[in-house]
Amino acid sequence: MIPDGVRCIGHDAFSQCSSLKSVRIPSSVVSGLGAGVFFGCLLKDITFDFSIDQIPPNYVGTQDFLKDLLGRMPGCRARFASGEVFVCNATGGW
Repeated sequence: MIPDGVRCIGHDAFSQCSSLKSVRIPSSVVSGLGAGVFFGCLLKDITFDFSIDQIPPNYVGTQDFLKDLLGRMPGCRARFASGEVFVCNATGGW
């Protein structure tokens, strides 16, 4: 678990961490997530403590945001505080 109050998670911070299966991203990090933070992980569940409308405007949409942070993670479930749930399909699309 990433503690509340953390403001930034740098590029590739947890990249290739295959033992990481689930993670919660506190709302304090919403604008401080680096690219590829979880690339190569085997996450099954990621929970964002912020809503989709709080995703930084430099992303084209939610799927762009998820691909930038997670890459391809078939079967992974991404949940947002606003209730939306996205699941990565077998080809890596969100």
